[in-house]
Amino acid sequence: MFISEFQEAFSWGFYVFNRNLIDESNDSFALYVSQNIHQPLDVLYENIIQEYAIMAKTNPIAQFNLERLYLTSNNYQNGSNCFCKELPELP
Repeated sequence: MFISEFQEAFSWGFYVFNRNLIDESNDSFALYVSQNIHQPLDVLYENIIQEYAIMAKTNPIAQFNLERLYLTSNNYQNGSNCFCKELPELP
């Protein structure tokens, strides 16, 4: 579940925050995807994680979304279809 609008944020317990944080998160995520859409999925995912993690340091909506961002595939090697990446350590 990604937060992409005010009502979703409210339902997840974000009661007091700047609504611009949602717009910043949405706009940046869309920008990162559009800049990397031509890349193989694993590279696209890695690049989005790296860029989005920078914003997540100051944007709690982006942090919430980053914690739920993962890549899945129909490739069932090693019994898993999830290519999850350790999140970068935030200060």
